[in-house]
Amino acid sequence: MKLCEGVTSDTRVAFDNFFTGIPLMNDLLIKKRIYVVGTVRLNRKGLPEKFLPKNKLKNEKLGKYEFMYKIKAPVSAIQWMDTQLVNILTTAQSAHNPKSVSTVKRTQKDGSKKNVTIPTAIAEYTVNMGGVVRFDPFRTSYPIGRKSRRNWLRLFHFMFDAAIINAYITHIQIHKQTVHTHRDYRLRLARSLIDGLTGKKRTISIIFRNKQGGNFGVADENQTLFCAYPENQGKFTRCRIY
Repeated sequence: MKLCEGVTSDTRVAFDNFFTGIPLMNDLLIKKRIYVVGTVRLNRKGLPEKFLPKNKLKNEKLGKYEFMYKIKAPVSAIQWMDTQLVNILTTAQSAHNPKSVSTVKRTQKDGSKKNVTIPTAIAEYTVNMGGVVRFDPFRTSYPIGRKSRRNWLRLFHFMFDAAIINAYITHIQIHKQTVHTHRDYRLRLARSLIDGLTGKKRTISIIFRNKQGGNFGVADENQTLFCAYPENQGKFTRCRIY
């Protein structure tokens, strides 16, 4: 309620499952006339019984891209099967009619595009969801944090990750003609940060140890060409250099 103090009436707000709950959505609609759409956790009170996993019957399980809904004015609950179940609550009945659907294109494993039916409420939430929802996938892709008993170090790692991600988003917005992937941006940033700041006065190079115990280096400009990637070989995963 405090975060929406500056929001004008007749506005639609999207937030994630940390906030979504029926009492809050009712208060925002009745007291402030603010319409809400958001993903919801299944342990929230007041959700339809048929949405809960423990009450699922065999004939009620959703197939791929199927959905079901239930309305208890002013809140509509929608459950859609994507790669996993997606649960949405919305109070914007006029814009998010639970019966209405949209079509989006999804990339298949073979690279082809396929038209997929999706409830309109979920499609709009995907477009309008805020920075927190987008931040998490970036952070989990290449986290710099490591386990530590020092709480301040974990906070430092989180803030460092946040600074890198914000810098990357700013970079791709300014330099749209030369967009780098998240991985490439982190590599370029890391190499810029350590360039010329090592304790030893020598060219930075990656050192590999061969079977005879000797070392051989890789030229600085070729370091990113020699990276270890996991190779799936059945039960075990091995790394190789290629």
